Amino acid sequence: MYILLFCSGLIAISTHAQAQETSPIDTIRTEDLIIDSLSTDKAKESGITKDSTIILSADTVSISTSEYAKKRNRVVILKPGRTATKAALWSLIPGGGQVYNKQYGRAAFFGGATLGLTTLAIQQRQRYNRLYDEYISAVNTQLSGTATSADFIQLRDDKRRALRNANLALNGAFFMYGLNILDAFSSFHIAQAPVEHSPLRAAFRSAVVPGWGQAYNRKFWKIPIVYAGLGVTGGFIYFNTFKYRQFRREYLARVRPGYGSTDASLSIYADDAILRIKRDYQRNMEISLIAAFIWYLMNVADATVDAHLYNWNVDDDLSFRVQPFTGNLVSNETIGLQMPVAPPQTLGGLRISLTF
Repeated sequence: MYILLFCSGLIAISTHAQAQETSPIDTIRTEDLIIDSLSTDKAKESGITKDSTIILSADTVSISTSEYAKKRNRVVILKPGRTATKAALWSLIPGGGQVYNKQYGRAAFFGGATLGLTTLAIQQRQRYNRLYDEYISAVNTQLSGTATSADFIQLRDDKRRALRNANLALNGAFFMYGLNILDAFSSFHIAQAPVEHSPLRAAFRSAVVPGWGQAYNRKFWKIPIVYAGLGVTGGFIYFNTFKYRQFRREYLARVRPGYGSTDASLSIYADDAILRIKRDYQRNMEISLIAAFIWYLMNVADATVDAHLYNWNVDDDLSFRVQPFTGNLVSNETIGLQMPVAPPQTLGGLRISLTF
């Protein structure tokens, strides 16, 4: 899961880097500040108002109006000293980067989700420790020859369930924490994107919700394909996980007395066959997880590429022509006083031209 988050971040950051390479100017957003070095009179003469989008060239203080901003009717904003790196550093405190970006709704979401999952992980871990102590105490009591009313199977299942919930909550907390940092860093760049249709926006949206980037690119027909792939891989994950656990329980019930009852439907398999089948399902489960991860990355990559090609101008004059031609082939080899070795030869062929 962490590898998935890291790769998604790399795709988003590399997309932003490519967008910056094609933009020779720095866009600046401001809400209450036009430019400190401009007087009010000069700003009025230039036609710059609080609702105008201004572009400051890297080597001059000349101002021009962005055609993109006219279409979008919004202000491009960046107060002096505000950077994406600072947003990422502030997000080390869950929600801090979103507050830095003035995205207070997201700040509450990431802060609350990270704190809630962390609290749940601690609670479930404490429950697991308590059940583990009860289980060990019951086992020691039975081994000492003293009768006990403890239900070993129930204690074991509750203990395992608490450990699984603790691990899931902890992994969820780490995932939300990493997503919180990625969101703060990417959202800052997204807000400054100088292009109308941003590949960074498409990549980020597909990373957060598969298919959202395709909807952003108006490729709605791809959304069912995205979820069909996720559904198929998810089905294989569920099936192989279920069978793996079934054969694992059967094997442990056979080799560990008191672990639990055996499954009558699996009585036709020998012990070594049970172990081999369990390993096969475990391998298939891991392959299914990898396939789901690759499909998820393909969803992000597809949205990013489509966003890059969104404004690609294809000429309506598309043609493909094949024409016969004839010509003379003259030898370049000469002897004596520049006399050709062989006379010119007449050749024929096809000329193929493609216009797009």
